[in-house]
Amino acid sequence: MSSQLPERLKTILSNVHQTIAKAESGVATSARELGELLDDLERERVGVQGELEQITLDRLVQYDATDEHDYPATEREAELRAAQHELTSAVGRVSSMHQRVVDFEHLMTAASQQFTATEELPGVEDAQKLNQRQAMIRAKEDERKRLSREIHDGPAQVLANAIIGLEFIERALRQSEETAESPAVEEIERIKASMRDGLSEIRRFIFDLRPTMLAQRGLVGTVEHYINTYRTFLPGEISLDLPKSTPSLTPEQELAAFRVIQESLQNIHRHSGATRCWISIEAGQDALVVEVRDNGRGFDPASVKSQTRGGSGIIGMRERSEVIGARLEVDSSIGNACRVRLVIPTSSRSEEGSVNDVVDQRRTH
Repeated sequence: MSSQLPERLKTILSNVHQTIAKAESGVATSARELGELLDDLERERVGVQGELEQITLDRLVQYDATDEHDYPATEREAELRAAQHELTSAVGRVSSMHQRVVDFEHLMTAASQQFTATEELPGVEDAQKLNQRQAMIRAKEDERKRLSREIHDGPAQVLANAIIGLEFIERALRQSEETAESPAVEEIERIKASMRDGLSEIRRFIFDLRPTMLAQRGLVGTVEHYINTYRTFLPGEISLDLPKSTPSLTPEQELAAFRVIQESLQNIHRHSGATRCWISIEAGQDALVVEVRDNGRGFDPASVKSQTRGGSGIIGMRERSEVIGARLEVDSSIGNACRVRLVIPTSSRSEEGSVNDVVDQRRTH
């Protein structure tokens, strides 16, 4: 009987692993369906809003805009306003549900990862901590969005308008023979160049705060644009190795991967003294592997774990990784450069260790 125990235990653990994988796949499907429903509801809501705005415009054309008489709503307008109210309520409800299901999907992914590695499952406290991290990261991203909007509508707009004003003055001066080559024109050109540099810096800062391009171009397109557009602000020579496409990722996974690349480049620029770095994204069968390497002076990762100032970047990357059920590896030592690797599971695992196989393959390159 005792000789059969290892085999029976292995069978049971395999069944547990398969059950988790099926549950993870089911939750992922529900998250995708909710996302599609949310998109459909939002499109419908925008359509209703557009029709209501058209009715308002038609009324202004049809009647004297100065007439203070209140015109009664038509039957169609009443229907649209009722539909608008229902759709707004539905969008809010589905959006909240979608976010919760996505969070649970990431919890399932983390549980699957943990069970694969240690044959242990997260407990209630682990789930609560993960939920807290998710809420904290979401709050940080919401604050980033708010700041990016304020900067875009404030300083960026002021600078753009000022540049336009200077160009108008410059054209007026150049039209006169007396002032066409005056020192004032040269000074305006200098000020414009300086203001354009400042505007470029502000736009880069806005992009850092909120990479909205992820929704349109995806992770690969966004990383490529980021590197090619802001090379002058980034460390040394950068080599890119990007796939033509990646597996389907959740918005949270894409954002986490981009933030890891972004934070790694900033750390290299500020601290490493590197003259070159390499960025690669590799799509395996069950995982997406993101890697950032440099030829800098390196550091001891253990020495910055408890240092808020020095280790906040690494700590932040680890927290983002845990929230999406991914694994972050930081391989460095003093004098021996640095390698940051993010492994994001992209499908339910059917065989134990499949994610590790992808990482091992990457290490042999």
